[in-house]
Amino acid sequence: MRLFSLPLSSLCLLLAVSTALAVESQWVTTGATGRLIYTPDAEGDRIMDFSSVGYRGQGVEAIPSDVPTVLTLSPIAGDDTAQIQAALNAVGNLPIGANGYRGAVLLQAGSYDINTQLLINKSGVVLRGTGRDAGGTVLHGRTTGPNGTNQRPLIEIKGSGGLSNSGSQRTLIDKVVPAGATSFRVNTSSGFAVGDSVRVIRGTNAQWISDLGMDMIPPRSDGGTVTQWTPTTINQRFDRVITRIEGDRVFIDAPLPHAIEQHYGGGTIQRYTWSGAIDNVGIENLRGESDFDSATDEDHAWEFISIGDSHTSGRAQNVWVRDIAGKYFGDSLVVANPGSKWVTVANSSNEDPKSIVTGGRRYSYDLSGELGLVTNVTADSGRHDFVNNSTSPKGPNVFHNSIATNAQADSGPHQRYATGTLFDNITVVGDEINARNRGNAGSGHGWSGANMVIWNSTAQGYRVQNPPGAQNWLVGSTGTIVEDTQFGPQPSGYYDSPGQAVTTGGVTSLYDAQMNDARDLRAFRWAGGVGVWSDDLAWTEGAEPGVYEVSARDYLVGDIDGFTPDGSASVDNAYIDPQWQALISGSSGLPLTGFDDTAGNKNVAFTVQHTLDAGERVIHGSLALSLKQSGGVIDSDFLRLFNSQPQNRLSFVDLGWSSQINATTPFVGVVDLGGALGELQQGSINVQVNDDVAVDWAMFVATVATPKADPLGADVTVEAGGILTVDQTPALLRSLRLGGTAMSIMQVASDADLLALEYEQAANGVLALSLGGTAAGAFASLSAGSADLDGVLAVSLEGGFVPQLGDSFAVISAPSLTGQFATLTTPALAAGLAWDASYSPTGLTLSVVTASLPGDYNNDGQVDAADYTVWRDALGSQMNLAADGSGNGIVDQADYNVWVNNFGATFSIAIAVPEPSAGVAMAVLLLMTSRCFSRTLSTR
Repeated sequence: MRLFSLPLSSLCLLLAVSTALAVESQWVTTGATGRLIYTPDAEGDRIMDFSSVGYRGQGVEAIPSDVPTVLTLSPIAGDDTAQIQAALNAVGNLPIGANGYRGAVLLQAGSYDINTQLLINKSGVVLRGTGRDAGGTVLHGRTTGPNGTNQRPLIEIKGSGGLSNSGSQRTLIDKVVPAGATSFRVNTSSGFAVGDSVRVIRGTNAQWISDLGMDMIPPRSDGGTVTQWTPTTINQRFDRVITRIEGDRVFIDAPLPHAIEQHYGGGTIQRYTWSGAIDNVGIENLRGESDFDSATDEDHAWEFISIGDSHTSGRAQNVWVRDIAGKYFGDSLVVANPGSKWVTVANSSNEDPKSIVTGGRRYSYDLSGELGLVTNVTADSGRHDFVNNSTSPKGPNVFHNSIATNAQADSGPHQRYATGTLFDNITVVGDEINARNRGNAGSGHGWSGANMVIWNSTAQGYRVQNPPGAQNWLVGSTGTIVEDTQFGPQPSGYYDSPGQAVTTGGVTSLYDAQMNDARDLRAFRWAGGVGVWSDDLAWTEGAEPGVYEVSARDYLVGDIDGFTPDGSASVDNAYIDPQWQALISGSSGLPLTGFDDTAGNKNVAFTVQHTLDAGERVIHGSLALSLKQSGGVIDSDFLRLFNSQPQNRLSFVDLGWSSQINATTPFVGVVDLGGALGELQQGSINVQVNDDVAVDWAMFVATVATPKADPLGADVTVEAGGILTVDQTPALLRSLRLGGTAMSIMQVASDADLLALEYEQAANGVLALSLGGTAAGAFASLSAGSADLDGVLAVSLEGGFVPQLGDSFAVISAPSLTGQFATLTTPALAAGLAWDASYSPTGLTLSVVTASLPGDYNNDGQVDAADYTVWRDALGSQMNLAADGSGNGIVDQADYNVWVNNFGATFSIAIAVPEPSAGVAMAVLLLMTSRCFSRTLSTR
């Protein structure tokens, strides 16, 4: 058993370091930005990102809920196959809508006899029922054919035609493209374009098969047939889409589930088309049951749903199956065949299969295609309940949050080298989850899988072994680890935190954490302090609020070859920025060298180059280095990044690496760059490894946010405290929340406006609006679909603007307005003028009105004897109310008392015009002291 400890070191210049109470995996950790960091092993292989699996590459999130029902059927007497098939064909002949669908066939509740099989072979068709329980829509697989002919899928989803290659085949030129990679270099990228469908082929040769021992699989004790592996039968083909091209580097939409090594046959990439492929097909809210004669009957419906065909024909992609149940099927509830891609199976159950309990039966959920997801399902009395079963199934694939009870055999990859499957929070009651050498099982299953991940799962036991040149991970799982020697001693898998569940990204599911990382970025939180809205680094997400697509880009520098030097003309002599080279040469007396130089007393220096398109931001990053001691003591050695600033010089002691680096075993150190986002926007990262350490390879991984058009906008929360200045009108927001955790001030310049579908202000929120004139665009305002008000509205003047009588400002506009500001602060006006705050059901308007000085009955700005004369002459009047200071509708003694109490009062002649900062300071003072500053103000 190998227990690895590869410490993840945080860059010293991080703004903050969070300490997690929960145990994290040593292979996947949470970085300073809250996003995931993956630790490679010495071969560069890492646990891959599985977030691209399932329908539309988004799991369950993109499954539509609004496909309209076009035809509705009810059961008929006898066989229902023909009427249902006719309805499916009719919908399949309708035009495809803008959402990619033609429509749905709805089967009303009841029992439908299916004597043969239903086929969906057109895109955009949905078959739905009213529910998966016995009282819903039940499809009965009848046994009406001749004996021995009734095994079949009840529903088959597959296209026609096949795969055709196009364009020239290109060669991958890296010595090794590691497992988990989403980019690689090719001999030329000419002829490729973003959006191309390509097939990446990992070649295999006799040496690889020999190293696996699969050309010498031992004979079976029962004399059964054993087929030795050959290169032509185990080639691995990964269907991908090109997402980006940077020079000779091609980026793809999903990671490679296995390393591609030149010495084992290398790899190629070529464009392809697939005639007759179908997509956007759904099955939902159905129950299937098979006829059977006995508990061991095998002449009956075998699968409920079969998707796709082989890896060259019958392609079905972007298929979803949800809320179904199956009973009595001998093999599978759902099988996703090699011709399937982007399949989601969710919220379903498989019960009580009927068959002999032996090989080739009871594979409850079979993912043998690419990019499939099974989530939130159950199985009972199956054998291989969660399985990759075909020859060399290609990942990534995911089994997630599911339970098998009364298991009759193990779950896991089954035969002939499946690659890249995640078993995430899987429970198998009664048997094991395994990824191992199955030797002569079956007809020579051999190594069942590579780059498998068993994560936070529970089973009776685990047999997890590493094939030569690959690995399998067992992380945070409960059950007995079995060191299996059935076919001789095997390399142990990577065991991490056995018996104790791990957390990453704040959750216990790796797939959920990866989905959180992969989602569009639209939620933003102000980091606090004093700053400006348009400052990317003022937001915890590292980008100004907007809507962004998020992608991870990896850049391998050097080559993965165990410190084998290849000369100055090779990638070992990596590019170095000339200024960086000059700086190192001027600050160190040691020579500069490249990768794979195992001599001591030197500087390994290089520059990682990456490209950002207009508007893109790096919002997360990490740098991995494969290191080995190459000289004397390394306690004084260091890593320097970016520039000559002292905080970027990191000693190996401080990083925790000095005790890990040695002269015999490569050590992989990972640096979290999440606290240095400002440095990652330049398109290059300078690296210096000082003195007695050799570097085999380096890998920079950047998470990039790319702006995308979105009509709804971002969700913004400003509650971390401090003052946020909005210096220009931001894009429309879906929601904006001000205040909450700490008193927070949002100061909006006079030429800026806030536009949000929803606005909410807490009691400790301060909205500070600046007025610079009366014209539209000259004063700050908030326009929202709905607004819930509280806290403070602080109004100030800027640019020397002096409001005049009659000026008005519609500062809040919201068709749905609830609440009012608890406190309103306004700037001083000229003598005789006052502010009027007028709330309506749809907003708030501030107006400049004539001031009312109590007792000033002749409105001359002072209370004196002349006002007494006005009162005396109108005493008793209910018509001439100029002297009705009490407002009771009659000039009387109360009005005299008002005059007496204010005798001598005058309006101030001075005009105080506070700048925005003064208005904000007043608002802060109000909140801190809980005192209310009063001003002559008329509120309606």
